Amino acid sequence: MADDKEKIDFSTLTEKQRIFCHEYVIDWNGARAARVAGYSEATAKEIASNNLTKVNIKAYIDHIQEDLAKLAGISKLQNLTELKKLAFTNLSDLKQDWMTEKDFDKLTRDEKACLSEIQHTTRTFEGGSEKIVKFKLHDKMKALDMINKMMGYDAPIKTSNEHSITEFYIGGNDE
Repeated sequence: MADDKEKIDFSTLTEKQRIFCHEYVIDWNGARAARVAGYSEATAKEIASNNLTKVNIKAYIDHIQEDLAKLAGISKLQNLTELKKLAFTNLSDLKQDWMTEKDFDKLTRDEKACLSEIQHTTRTFEGGSEKIVKFKLHDKMKALDMINKMMGYDAPIKTSNEHSITEFYIGGNDE
């Protein structure tokens, strides 16, 4: 795919198309990008839809994205690694035992990254008080879902069209 992009001549893009592409990567709103690029309000949605089907425009948008990712120092691997932390860290990684949490300063950077929230409260009772610490981790299921999407694990399962799903059933009447 990278070879295909190198073959595309971006100089064939009009100034409006270039502006459209740069605006589009800001918020992925095609109609807004078309309006900012100078297309009419009345046709902005259609122009955006049409532009996004053009190979050279899609390639230029990809090119801009790659440059932005490089500039920001962001990669798919970096995102995947961060999601891996969230998905596979357990509360037990943050505790010494059932009742005692690890010293926050002794947690690794990765363990700290998994914390969404820490609440400290003090409960007083007759004869003393105790400190209560509640840890909240980031959403493990959401992180796993995002990993699955990035890795393509959630792609639809292709099935044969020979039989309709309604032909297969469990239980019911034996007729």
